[in-house]
Amino acid sequence: MLSQSSPVIDALFKAFTDASSDIIHLNDEQGNILYANQASEKLLGYPENELLHTPAFNLIHEKDRHLIEEDMRIIAPDNVLPAREIRLKKKDGSYLDVEVQGFFVLIEERRLLGAVIRDISVRKAREEQNQYITKEKLKSVGVLAGGIAHDFNNLLTAILGNIELAETYTDSNNKAHPLLKESQKAAIRAKGLSQQLLTFANGGEPVKRTSSIAKIITDSANFVLHGSSVVCDYHIPNDLWPAEVDTGQISQVIQNIILNACYAMPNGGVVEINCQNIPDISKELSSLPFGQYLKISIVDSGSGIPQKNIDKIFDPYFSTKQEGSGLGLAICHSIICKHGGNISVQSEINQGTAFTIFLPASSHLLEEPTLSKHDIAEPEHKATIMVMDDESIVRYMVKQMLSHSGHEVLMAENGHEAIELYTEYVNSNRCIDIVFMDLVIPGEKGGKETVLEILKINPDAKVVVASGYSNDPIMANYQKHGFIASIVKPFQLSEVNKLINEILMVK
Repeated sequence: MLSQSSPVIDALFKAFTDASSDIIHLNDEQGNILYANQASEKLLGYPENELLHTPAFNLIHEKDRHLIEEDMRIIAPDNVLPAREIRLKKKDGSYLDVEVQGFFVLIEERRLLGAVIRDISVRKAREEQNQYITKEKLKSVGVLAGGIAHDFNNLLTAILGNIELAETYTDSNNKAHPLLKESQKAAIRAKGLSQQLLTFANGGEPVKRTSSIAKIITDSANFVLHGSSVVCDYHIPNDLWPAEVDTGQISQVIQNIILNACYAMPNGGVVEINCQNIPDISKELSSLPFGQYLKISIVDSGSGIPQKNIDKIFDPYFSTKQEGSGLGLAICHSIICKHGGNISVQSEINQGTAFTIFLPASSHLLEEPTLSKHDIAEPEHKATIMVMDDESIVRYMVKQMLSHSGHEVLMAENGHEAIELYTEYVNSNRCIDIVFMDLVIPGEKGGKETVLEILKINPDAKVVVASGYSNDPIMANYQKHGFIASIVKPFQLSEVNKLINEILMVK
């Protein structure tokens, strides 16, 4: 087997390898199998005589072969091949998840490739089960969070709008003026809190645009660490690719992870952030679709996470902090998954924690932001505007907001009223310039259905969808549903005026 002149060594080799629960193969320089131990038959189903002199690559799943081929091209003659997770074909046609570790041996001047192959199917099944359980938990939380956030944003629309209007009616010397300013800041912070809830919304989508990940990371980390004894050490290449992301959501991920690092280093320390371009994700993580990705590593030197908690940290409501909600890392997991990426964690007690994030890279170039002449608070045009919303406090607040800007405002509680009012105006040769529609109206026609009816009456109607559910797919793809624009609740007067000016400028 190994040497014709060493039967004792051959016997010992076979005894040791057959005693192993791992598959052990020896291949020649052409990749043909010369030896397979008993575990090979037990786990794969092939007797040794069926495997001898057959190409080992025939056993590897065709989508995994490139991993081993690449390693074989670059490995030095005296080195050990990196461990790889691949799938091997069993005799019954199914595939076994394994981790293979290759190494070269020199026997009688022949350079042979040995392989120790470990069955990891139980571990993979447990990982998949944990991922499924986590997703189901997030899904159940999402149903609740989406409804809460929608109602919360409706209330915030009224609160923020009325504060802003009250501020415009209050002289800057009035003692109430700074109080209104502080109230406005608090309402805007509450808007950010509702955005965290919306991350869980079932079926929600990030509103993506081509963005600089480097800028998101540095801005987010610097914001969180302002005044802290923790500092960041950035290793970000100048040619880091952009990505198609929701900047607010990815910023939220970075901030949550940095905050966790601060908690783990109460006496201060350094958070190291490394970014790199990954041309071929299969070399890093085979579970993601093939393509180009960005890799982001965030490493602290804090207290670490106990092994018993590692599998739980992305679960909703799991927290080791007394004041924690247990939503921070669950939010991160949800955001990264919805961006088509992956997030994982490695940690050792008293050695620190490392979060690794993969995000799909964008093939589009970054667009430099430019100031628009419409970025102003006061309207350039007066218009007749209809507001459809089932919440009376929202309708009347928006009416006050638009009336303050000089517009004529009509109100409808639901889709039926909106269609009747729009039809009445068309039949009397009057024009409704813009319609703002709430997306969801319980028990009645909402914006999705009503806009189609309005467009039947007037194909040129300008209809804007407004919703507190900012992650709804319709908000991200409003044009596909007949809307001319979208606006997220809660909104401010300057946002509304800018949008109205832009719409009225379109001929």
